[in-house]
Amino acid sequence: MSALDEFRHRVHTQWLRPFCGNRGYAGGGFVQDSLNELSEADARDFMCAVDSGLVIHQTGAFKAPCSKAKEYVFWEGPTNVSPRRLTLWLEPVITIAGLWRMHNVHGWPAERLGAQSSSYAFDFVGYQADKETDVVSCEVKPTRKSLDLLITLMYKHQGTPKEAVNECRPSEKNALKKVIALRVTQSHILGTRPG
Repeated sequence: MSALDEFRHRVHTQWLRPFCGNRGYAGGGFVQDSLNELSEADARDFMCAVDSGLVIHQTGAFKAPCSKAKEYVFWEGPTNVSPRRLTLWLEPVITIAGLWRMHNVHGWPAERLGAQSSSYAFDFVGYQADKETDVVSCEVKPTRKSLDLLITLMYKHQGTPKEAVNECRPSEKNALKKVIALRVTQSHILGTRPG
């Protein structure tokens, strides 16, 4: 069985039901086509992260050792549609797959990995031994185009003061928040990856 087939199977047998049950949704609103954008590598590495215990699954949410928040892999559609439409949310899946790669490929200690940085500016982080100081800050974007735009805007705002955040357009605000977070944490590495 391919990793994608196994992932699809586990969506329905392990992850979707607890997510829906926790929110009182009917599982029949899941959009099967939303699984089509997932790569074989991301499906495999996500499941490795779960199976190895790097992330813990609890009622539809996933959490890594130093995570500041739970990761949810389903996107909830409008409330006025019944059953409520649910789709696979690709960025958190890639985030968890990225945590696995940081640990398995790059040897980062599992207990020093987390999803969502302390500032919530980045998708996942590798911490120093104190489990608080960011060393590697990583961002996941769904497309190469959105990643390129983020990098362009981060360069544009590298000298912008943090007080200007509320004056920025939404796309630029996100980039400036990341620049500010890098200034504060002084991360040595910024990792980026399109979905």
